[in-house]
Parts: sequence; C-alpha cells; structure tokens
Amino acid sequence: MPSHDPERALVQSLLDLADHRLAQTAAEMAAEIDLYRDDLARGYAEQLQAHQDRLAAIRAETDRYIKSLYGEADAPAPTPNVGQGHADAPATGPAPAPGPGPGQPINPYEADRIEAERIKGLSMEAFAAERQRLIRQPNQGMF
Repeated sequence: MPSHDPERALVQSLLDLADHRLAQTAAEMAAEIDLYRDDLARGYAEQLQAHQDRLAAIRAETDRYIKSLYGEADAPAPTPNVGQGHADAPATGPAPAPGPGPGQPINPYEADRIEAERIKGLSMEAFAAERQRLIRQPNQGMF
C-alpha cells in the first residue's frame, strides 16, 4: 500500500517547482545569449563594413595623390618598366637619360647625393682641407 506522507509530498512539490524555475531560467538565459550573439555578429559586420569603407577611401585618396604627382587627373598612374618586356629580358632601345623624366618630380636630395659621392672619393688630406673650408665659411650658423 502506498503511503501518503505529507512531508514527502511537500518536498516533491518544492523540487518540482525548483525544476520548473530552473528550466524557465535556462530558457531565458539561452534566449538572452542568442540575442547577444546576434547583436555581436551584427556589430562586428557593421565594424567590418566601416573598416572596408575606410580602406576604400584611403585607396582612392592614395590613387588621386599618385596621379597628381604625375600630373594626370583622369589617366591611370604609369607602371614601372612599361614596354621593357619581361623582367629578366634585357631592355631594348636607348637607356633613359639621367635625372627625372618629363612629368616626374625632381629629387631634392640629388645634389646632396652628388656632393656625398664627391667627398667619398677624397683622400684624408683633401677631406681635412674641405672640412676646414666648410667650417670657416662666414654666415654658416654656429661655426
């Protein structure tokens, strides 16, 4: 015969209530996690798209800047070795003239490079004399 214990029935009903609340809380947490996951994925996608847009703008600005260096507003920027054939093949035709070509910017450091090459070839005595000449020039600042 089954015993009908009131304490046992109370404990069982409390356990059933706790199980119900636990299942309900787990379902609510799962729903919140799903919302968080969706929000996170959407935010990441928006950030990634914004990043791609910034990169595209930077590329466009860089292309405009490079074209402005060559003086071409709408033409594509020139590529190196155009008409030179394969990279391993010897170049055909006359060699380009030294210095900047038409439409190319002048290198402001070319005079300094030429002067450095001249000084590099001097003997120690000639270098000492050149150094004294440069130091003793009037109106040259601290010396």
